[in-house]
Amino acid sequence: NKKIILKSNLLKFLNILQSFFLILFKIIICKCISKKIKNIKKITLIDTYKFDDYYEKDRYYGNFYDDLDFDKLNKIYFVPTIISLKIYKIYKIYKYLIKSKENYLFKENYIKIIDLIEIFKFHIEYKQLDFNIDYNNFSFKELLTEINNNDSRFYFIYETILTYIFIKNLKNNKVDVRCSIDWFENQIIDKAWNSGFNKFYPKTILKGYRGIVPPNLYISQMYPTEIERLSKVLPKKIVVIGEGFINEAKKYLGVNNIETGPALRFKSIFNKLNITKSTNYKILVILPSSYIITDKIISELYKIKFPLKTEVYIRFHPFTNRDIKLLNNFKKSELDFSEEIINTNLVICNFTSSALETLAHNIDLIFFNPLSNFNNISIPKNLSKSYYKISYDSADLQKNINHYFNLYVSNSLQKSNNDIIKNYFIKPTKSNILKFLEIR
Repeated sequence: NKKIILKSNLLKFLNILQSFFLILFKIIICKCISKKIKNIKKITLIDTYKFDDYYEKDRYYGNFYDDLDFDKLNKIYFVPTIISLKIYKIYKIYKYLIKSKENYLFKENYIKIIDLIEIFKFHIEYKQLDFNIDYNNFSFKELLTEINNNDSRFYFIYETILTYIFIKNLKNNKVDVRCSIDWFENQIIDKAWNSGFNKFYPKTILKGYRGIVPPNLYISQMYPTEIERLSKVLPKKIVVIGEGFINEAKKYLGVNNIETGPALRFKSIFNKLNITKSTNYKILVILPSSYIITDKIISELYKIKFPLKTEVYIRFHPFTNRDIKLLNNFKKSELDFSEEIINTNLVICNFTSSALETLAHNIDLIFFNPLSNFNNISIPKNLSKSYYKISYDSADLQKNINHYFNLYVSNSLQKSNNDIIKNYFIKPTKSNILKFLEIR
């Protein structure tokens, strides 16, 4: 249908314009209110992300900054990728980061306006791609063409292009990077970061920190490959947060470059929860980074008949956080997870690292997947399923909520979390944090 194709192309063009001008305004704002840093020696650069409503707190590295001495902190610089579709929010985030106690080195200060030509070159070269690819007598042309036609993530594509240019320009500004730490999810922006450092900083210690529990269907995140390593789009070392993650992470690598490091964002696991006795049964619902799954979970929850004196808290992902009116006396979770988990009796979630974290806290867990039988779950596959329940619809969810509530009422003993912590979470200490950061 010509009208549908025309509408699709128009929306794509508008998305391209919006993404380009947001990137342009971000560069202009940054250059107007901050300064480029030059000639600094032997620093550790840490890749991180800041969002519209989640920039005052760190959701990646667990505020390790507070545990280190001042003389060590001078060598640490965070490089934030600011993700926002609102210009006033971008300005607000920059202003906050500039005044914060952490050192920030902004990519945008090292990007020249002329560098934006690379974005136009991308669109010209991308049109020349040949999707006529066959494998085992199967043609991928139709599938790849459809993916290409429906892809509208231009903001992230432009960020990826400029990340690579940033690293090249950083080298030209004589910034001496001793260690680079990529927040490693093996996405395109990670490949740009690692490719840039492999090319322009070949002698730098290049680490990828997989500081989360990857969902089992995020194949590229779970299984880095040898061809990626040989193509130099992987870090030289991939750091996982527990011994139990090593075998899966190295499965398709010809060289074992996997090592362990501190579970920085899971520090609360090692703190004894100050639980106070409550007459209410608290359920915490942790929503994923998908609007579609989020809306479906909430609509299914409205069908549940919860036990008496039950409090239900809804925790939105930063990507999908919205001001929506919650019905049925549901409350919005506003606290840090480490605070919210206190006095929680049951967690209901979809794909999130908080699933394994919940089990490490010895709290009951239901993985709720109302849209698919494919369980995109952040729990290692060799962990016994006796630790948690899986539900696919509201009726099954109702049954499992009643099951855990009855155990709670009868004071039945829970399984020990000792093996989970031992195998999957390394306790952060000053010593292993400094080792991870390559700071002496």
